[in-house]
Amino acid sequence: MRALLDNAVQVRIEIAQGISQALAWLRGEGVHAGRDMRQMPAAVVLDLSPPDYPGLGVLAQMRSHPGTHAVPVVVLAPADDAAVIARSYEMGANSVLLKTADAARLAEMMRRMQAYWLQINETV
Repeated sequence: MRALLDNAVQVRIEIAQGISQALAWLRGEGVHAGRDMRQMPAAVVLDLSPPDYPGLGVLAQMRSHPGTHAVPVVVLAPADDAAVIARSYEMGANSVLLKTADAARLAEMMRRMQAYWLQINETV
């Protein structure tokens, strides 16, 4: 999260803690009921942290909901878990990045990810 925030381009970043909070924001439900649903994120970054990978639940829910099924999803996956990487793509992730403890490498990865998904990629 620090690498993403420290290297953020001029965009608004929403940070959700857990599946229900992320989905409520994306769907404009609960405390987010008044949110302008025409303003969908250019991309969602899901951090898959062991042991239960709750981000895959968010991904599954996003892909099954008509309001969020087309939002690009970038998954941050553990570097040593090929099964989770494969599962992320099977569930509809648009990109998978491997987490690293190397702060400089992680910062560069976040800069490049933002450049592509927020400045180059076209969304609907």
